[in-house]
Amino acid sequence: MATPSLATEWSLDISFPGDSVRPSILTSTSPLELARWAVNTYAASRWGLHFVANLINRIPASESRLRNEGLAAFYKSVCDINAGVSEIAQQKGISLPPFPALHYDIGEEASDVSKEALGIAVSSQVASSIKPLMDTMGTLMSAGDSYHWGSLVAFLGVAADAYVSAANATKVSQPTPGEHTVAPFVEAITSENMLEASKVMREELVRCRAEASRTGWRDDEALDLAQEFLKYFKHFPSVGL
Repeated sequence: MATPSLATEWSLDISFPGDSVRPSILTSTSPLELARWAVNTYAASRWGLHFVANLINRIPASESRLRNEGLAAFYKSVCDINAGVSEIAQQKGISLPPFPALHYDIGEEASDVSKEALGIAVSSQVASSIKPLMDTMGTLMSAGDSYHWGSLVAFLGVAADAYVSAANATKVSQPTPGEHTVAPFVEAITSENMLEASKVMREELVRCRAEASRTGWRDDEALDLAQEFLKYFKHFPSVGL
């Protein structure tokens, strides 16, 4: 039985845009295309990690499973993925945007790095299709208590659900040759740790919504932010998995 999710409760379409579309990076041997993929994936994951670190600090300690088994585990998995992209770039001589050093400690990442520093590092190399996603994450991080923490987790949860599901579907239906440069990345984003963290987030978000009287869940606000992410998701095939 499928894990309940906000996507199913809200009847959101998180399927990979165009079922037959395979990210060209998975079949390409072009150094230029590999460089574009590395820059965009590195930038998106770096911004996402800072967003997650700030978000974890906002969630009440009472939501321990969501914080620890969901978001914190997700953060650690994406840290590894980000490092993997950096390694590919180093091996291939690809210049990445000069982001501040990533902290594996969530508290240090949230306190020692600013979104302004991340913004300065975003260069003309980054695809215009994902810059709005970074701008949105920056705005949400600056909003303080203007948004309920559950709405921000919904934005991230639907993002994780859509992105990991798309990667997994691609991996299953059209396996990436093991010798391909990005094969380790595909394996990392569909690892058991990543899939389990995403599953926990799905379950906990559904529970928080069901317990709105206790958690303060704001359904319309959460749905609006989830749909905001899905506007960007249609660009992901061109960005690459």
